[in-house]
Amino acid sequence: MENSKYLKLCTKALAGEISPEEKKELEKWLKISSENQLFYDKIKRTWELTAVQSSPPLPDIEEEWSTVEKSLDVAIAKRKKGVTPLFKHIVNNLSTFVEPRYRPAALSAAAVLIFAAAFLIWRNQSSKPYLQEILTQNRQRIQINLPDGSVVHLNCSSSIKFPKRFSNNLRQVTLSGEAFFDVTHNKKPFIVVTNNAKVTVLGTKFDVRARDEQTRVIVKTGRVMLGSIKLNNKNVVLSKGQMSQIVGNVSPQPPQNVDVDHLLGWLEGKIVFEKTPLIEIVAELERNYDVTIKLEDPKLSQKTLTATFKNLPIETVLSSICLTLNSHYKFDGKKYIITN
Repeated sequence: MENSKYLKLCTKALAGEISPEEKKELEKWLKISSENQLFYDKIKRTWELTAVQSSPPLPDIEEEWSTVEKSLDVAIAKRKKGVTPLFKHIVNNLSTFVEPRYRPAALSAAAVLIFAAAFLIWRNQSSKPYLQEILTQNRQRIQINLPDGSVVHLNCSSSIKFPKRFSNNLRQVTLSGEAFFDVTHNKKPFIVVTNNAKVTVLGTKFDVRARDEQTRVIVKTGRVMLGSIKLNNKNVVLSKGQMSQIVGNVSPQPPQNVDVDHLLGWLEGKIVFEKTPLIEIVAELERNYDVTIKLEDPKLSQKTLTATFKNLPIETVLSSICLTLNSHYKFDGKKYIITN
């Protein structure tokens, strides 16, 4: 572990246990960057503040380092829990691996290690892009402005994750649910990642619907490449007015021409079904009306329906669906039940 190596050299230098060869290596490392020198200076200040006067020399630092480093590795692996538990762990175990006469000096070394661990964790965390997540509830639709100026319309019961700032060579977001993207043209690729697919564009308008194991893409303007996450070499390119989808972890379906404005009616408050199985219709109605709907007979789930609804009460929608599918519905006070 590179950081542990130089942390060890810093500790040995401050303890007066560093060899001439190790001292040269440490000095060379300190000259590489001001960050390295700052790291050493902070350890030195902490060492001076926590030093114990008239304390006996430290025990074999090689042996003690090996024991403490194991604790340090465990703590970094669990950095979300913070550094304080590590300090308690080391102090509580001093009695088991350090003789009583060495404990004051060992405590000083432990304080330095804890400070260094906190510094390494902070530096590791700060180098990672901060991801923010935005979620919508049932019956809720919102508009989001991304850091690059792109606009996202997020449908109900959906979520999107994206960094506070995009990297220098990539713009990537993660989507669960449905969203319409109006992507600002940019030389950096814009990528939408779902549970089973990846959509890549430069600048265009398109819709991505990712529910369960199915990802559907509809292109309004421009060109979009759709591919499976598991099959990197299986991609299709969609142009204006085309649709494709991936079900499970297979190749995308061939592009087909569709009525984009009709299928994207949700942007205008419509609920659109195009030869849609009843099981999917029920899930969509639950998201849009925030209700619970059950199918009493499993055979009903695969019956399909083509219809468009806008600003209608849920009872009116269910009545229309049941009339078309020769079925009935009832309300038991908590949920709607569709029966044959």
